[in-house]
Amino acid sequence: MRFLQKSCIEALVKRMYEVILVCEGLPAAVGQEVGRDIAKEFADNRTWHSKVSCDWDGNRLVLRSENDFDADGRATFDEFSDSIFAYVADPGEFKITTKSVRMLP
Repeated sequence: MRFLQKSCIEALVKRMYEVILVCEGLPAAVGQEVGRDIAKEFADNRTWHSKVSCDWDGNRLVLRSENDFDADGRATFDEFSDSIFAYVADPGEFKITTKSVRMLP
């Protein structure tokens, strides 16, 4: 009985994950604008993410997102990659890495 109660409670508790991804290799000339475009894309069309930011630090594009489903960051990784191809006319060779994924308290 106790196991069943714990399972039911865990099912009702919504887990939230913070995903941080880094994209390197994009042309510097488009970085800042692409960051704004991707942040808007996530806010307007990928509403299953919250607290999204996508910032150009001068060399890299850094995406931060919270959601309740992506415990390993792979789904966010795919969406970020799709957005880069959608908003950068000639992205050249770039690399996306997962900086961190963590369950929020």
